[in-house]
Amino acid sequence: YTPLMMAAYYGHQNIVTTLLKYGADRCARDSKGNTALMGAMFKLEWAIVKQLHQVDCDSNAKQTRQKTAAEFAKVIGQEEKFKSLSHIK
Repeated sequence: YTPLMMAAYYGHQNIVTTLLKYGADRCARDSKGNTALMGAMFKLEWAIVKQLHQVDCDSNAKQTRQKTAAEFAKVIGQEEKFKSLSHIK
């Protein structure tokens, strides 16, 4: 797991902000294909989800047979909440 993934998962928004400022790869995926955004979504860290969702990391997901953020949200029962944030960029 990357430091960004860990900070997002554990709700440390100040650390997420700092890591992004210094170029952390918000599109990196763990061994299961999950991004920092997905970790934040799983833990219901919606402020961090908004922050990470500013960059589209799903463009290659289909080609690599990985879930998009929207598909992940559906799997964990957060589809409506994620959709409500999707218009925010």
